Amino acid sequence: MGPRTGLLIRVHASNYRIEGFTEAVDDRALAELGARHGVPFVTNLGSRSIVDLGRFGLPSEPVTRYAPAPVS
Repeated sequence: MGPRTGLLIRVHASNYRIEGFTEAVDDRALAELGARHGVPFVTNLGSRSIVDLGRFGLPSEPVTRYAPAPVS
């Protein structure tokens, strides 16, 4: 995080490959970090669904959930 940081973004893992030790940071933690520094945070939802496809006997995908940004 520096004076030229304009955005924090989480990119969906289908867009890259990770090898070796990795750890995922929670979206809420990234959003809070951005808020503390006045930097917006966005997340690429990738191939998420708007409904739980498992209910229809289809393979499940993560479901998109609306989480409004905190108002200061």
